[in-house]
Amino acid sequence: MAMTLKETLAQLKSLGNEKVRAHNKKNGIGVTTDYVKAGDPIKARCRRLRVVPKGHDNDCILGFLKARDGTIKDWSGNNAPLPADF
Repeated sequence: MAMTLKETLAQLKSLGNEKVRAHNKKNGIGVTTDYVKAGDPIKARCRRLRVVPKGHDNDCILGFLKARDGTIKDWSGNNAPLPADF
């Protein structure tokens, strides 16, 4: 399911907190208003937060973000290998 940037940012804001936002603003991951603009189609992939037994909830966090130009950013900023099938 594709989400707009506005929908994605609203969801992320509801899940985040000021401490995390301050850390990301200081350290950055390269996702700026120049990278994606309001209304741009984006593709996002979650990364599993923890391993859970089959049939239980699979908690995840935003892992990768692909912009209109095809570039992919590791949302966590930890330089994880980019998925080849994304």
